[in-house]
Amino acid sequence: QDYADIVALSLRQAFGANEWSGNTTHPLLYNKEISSGAFMQTVDVIYPAVPIFYYLNPRYIEWQLEPLWYFMETPGLWEEDFAMHDIGDLFPNALGQGYGGDMPVEESANMLFMVGNLVFHPTFPFSEAVAYATKHFNTMAKWANYLYHNCLYPVNQLTTDDFIGHTQLNSGLALKGILAMKTFARLAQLAGNVNATNFYNAAVDSYMQTWYEESLHADGDHLKMEYNVTNGYQFKYNAFQDRLMNLGVVPTNVYAMEAAYYLRQEETYGIPFVNIRDYTKSGN
Repeated sequence: QDYADIVALSLRQAFGANEWSGNTTHPLLYNKEISSGAFMQTVDVIYPAVPIFYYLNPRYIEWQLEPLWYFMETPGLWEEDFAMHDIGDLFPNALGQGYGGDMPVEESANMLFMVGNLVFHPTFPFSEAVAYATKHFNTMAKWANYLYHNCLYPVNQLTTDDFIGHTQLNSGLALKGILAMKTFARLAQLAGNVNATNFYNAAVDSYMQTWYEESLHADGDHLKMEYNVTNGYQFKYNAFQDRLMNLGVVPTNVYAMEAAYYLRQEETYGIPFVNIRDYTKSGN
């Protein structure tokens, strides 16, 4: 019953943070960050809620992405090579990104994951999936290219866990970028771009070997939080996408190793999501 209550509360929060706009033929769903700010359409706030929308109705993902596409594909509104954080810092005023810093690897990966969750959903029509991936291919290719150059060794990057500050060579963030590159390879295949598909599939294979070697603790029993530390851990929760979309990137032994290690960190009220804090987290 305790778990049922948590799921019910999470469901209410996920839907309660959104407001409808648009019309019946072109619906839009606007998100308000409700516990850590008043930002509008925060990419790394929408992303944690996507599993609920994926389960209930994937169109909710589509309707939440539309305002973000408008800002990132309209000339002059967003000129960076990575995805934006939000479309305004005071809901419901969509005046452009209001967040004072960027989360380049984090948000670029989030966007690619959400597109993948939408178009590869079992109920999403194949013809629409092809059209969607083709329509947004150039923008997504720009993000994938950014990840290719920046995700394996992420330097001075903020993650969605920005309350722990900037991290250096964050293993979880690197894995997130690698999995997003694999997602893009599949999106490129859907859009008919063989060269991009082959390039990113090969890059992922190469990066995963390096990622594992850099991340593995000297004791061989868990993956570190950052490459350049001797100890510590952080939940590799973005590996969820590897399973959800059947990407086949993370080896089975890595899942088993991490699960066993996390359970050994359990405290009275759960498992801290990172060794430098005594709490875990939920979506915003």
